[in-house]
Formats: sequence, structure tokens, C-alpha cells
Amino acid sequence: MVDSTLSSPAPLPATLPRADQALLHLGRRLQADGYRFITPTPLTHQRVNARTGHERTGKPRL
Repeated sequence: MVDSTLSSPAPLPATLPRADQALLHLGRRLQADGYRFITPTPLTHQRVNARTGHERTGKPRL
């Protein structure tokens, strides 16, 4: 089934590279779903890092 909310914006230009088309499609999907990103503040990072189990080890957590 095709989601009509995704097909209502202007069609993707065929001249865009596939990676750009994919990003544009993702952005439209997130917008259609009402996604909102809220940037964490330094205080947010401080609170999370202060939690047990979130101690800094010097290694990335990816």
C-alpha cells in the first residue's frame, strides 16, 4: 500500500543523485509523520552523564 501523504509533495527530480533522493524522501516521511527533533542542551548532557552507568570512560559510546 502506498502512503498518499508521501506522494502529495512535488515529485523528486530524476536528476538528483539517488542518495539525495533518499534523504529527501526520508525528510518528507518524517515531516508527514509529525516528527520533531529537539536539540539536547549542555545541561541535558550533564544530567545524562551524571546517571549511574553513564560515567565517562574516554571511549566513544557508538
